[in-house]
Amino acid sequence: MDLLHGEVVRQIDRYRKAKGEPPTSMQAIYDYLHEKQIDEAKGVKEYQSMYRNV
Repeated sequence: MDLLHGEVVRQIDRYRKAKGEPPTSMQAIYDYLHEKQIDEAKGVKEYQSMYRNV
């Protein structure tokens, strides 16, 4: 997941260097999906923690 996130960030940085700020709609979609993935990652880490403590 970290590798994919890093690649998305690189793509956005390339876009910003070439064309400026991304369109508002593109940024809104990224922000929404990013928050969703953060929440899912928290859940995975909680499950992993519970498994390790058994």
